[in-house]
Amino acid sequence: MSSLFYRLLKNYCKNALSFYFSKWQIEGAENIPSGPVLFVPNHQNAFLDAVVIACSSKKNPWFMTRADLFNSQLVKKILYLLQMLPVFRFRDGFGTLKNNDKLINTCIQKLNKGETLIVFAEGNHGDKYHLRKLQKGFARIAMGTEKSAGVTIVPVGLQYDSHTAFRSRLLVSFGKPILLVISSNDEQSKQKQYEALLSQVENELRKLILHLEIEEYQQRLDHLKFHKEIHTDLAVQLESDKSISSKFPQQLTQQNSSENKNIFNKIMRWYFDLNTFPARKIIRNIIFPKIKDPQFVGSIKFAAGMLLIPVLSVIQSLLLMAASGSVLFGLIYLFSIPISIRLS
Repeated sequence: MSSLFYRLLKNYCKNALSFYFSKWQIEGAENIPSGPVLFVPNHQNAFLDAVVIACSSKKNPWFMTRADLFNSQLVKKILYLLQMLPVFRFRDGFGTLKNNDKLINTCIQKLNKGETLIVFAEGNHGDKYHLRKLQKGFARIAMGTEKSAGVTIVPVGLQYDSHTAFRSRLLVSFGKPILLVISSNDEQSKQKQYEALLSQVENELRKLILHLEIEEYQQRLDHLKFHKEIHTDLAVQLESDKSISSKFPQQLTQQNSSENKNIFNKIMRWYFDLNTFPARKIIRNIIFPKIKDPQFVGSIKFAAGMLLIPVLSVIQSLLLMAASGSVLFGLIYLFSIPISIRLS
C-alpha cells in the first residue's frame, strides 16, 4: 500500500509533467494488467524516467536508486516513503555488492505481495537513441517470484524529442505484457530461460522506441534530423522517424522540420519566460554548474523547476499585491503564469 506522501507527490508530479512537456502522450496503458507488474523500460534520462513511468499509469511502482543516497536514517525513511530501494554499484566498493542479493530478495517479496517494480535493465542511462544490452537482474527477480503470484513483465518505451529541452515532447509506450512462465528450476534450464526472457523483452522494447545502430550513430542521427517530418501524434512521429532512419544513408527529400507556431503562442512563451526568469537564472547559474553527468540535466531541470517556479511565482505575486495594493491584481498575475505556458 503506497504512502499518502507518495500518492500526493505523484499527483503533483503529474501536474508538473503536463507543464514541463508540451505534449506527453501515453500509448498502450490497456496493456498494464492488474496484479504484480515488473516494468522494464529503456533508460535515457536519469530519475525523470522513473517519474514519468510512475505518473503514466495507475500503478504505484517501487524503483531502485543509488545506495549512497541512503546515508542517514532520516533520508532512508524519506526515500522509503518514496518507494525507493538502494542498489549498490562497483564504485560503492566491491564488498558492498553482496547487499544486492538482499535487494533482489526484497524485490521478489514486493512482487509476491502484488506490488509493482520498475527495473532499468540496461543498467545505466544514456541519451543515445539506442537500446543497450539488457542485464539479467530483472529476469532474476521475475523468475524468483512464486508461480502463484502471476507476475507480468511489461516493456516500456520512452521516446523523448529532446532529453533536456523544456516544453519538448514525450511518448510513453507500454508494450504487450509478457506473462512469466517458469518451466524448470534446474540451473541449466534457468540460464536458457534467462536468455530467452532477455531476448523477448529486448525485441519488444525495440518496437517501442527509435533504435539507431551504434555504428555511424552520429551520421544516422544527422540523417534523421535532416529529413525529419513533424507529426502531431507522437506514435505516428515514432513510426515516421523509424522509416526515415531505415533508409540511411539513402538521400531523401528534405522535409520542413519546424513546428508552426503563431504569434500568439510566441507571445505567451515570451511572457512565461519573462516571469520565470528568476527561477531559470537559479537553475542555469547555480544548479547546472554542479551537474557532472549530462544525462541528469533534464531530470534536474524538471525537479528544480517544479519546486522553484511555483514558490517564486507566489513570492512575485505577493510583491505585486503589496506594490499595487490590489489582491485581485496579484491573483490574476499568479494564475497567468501557468496559463501562459499552456497557451505557448
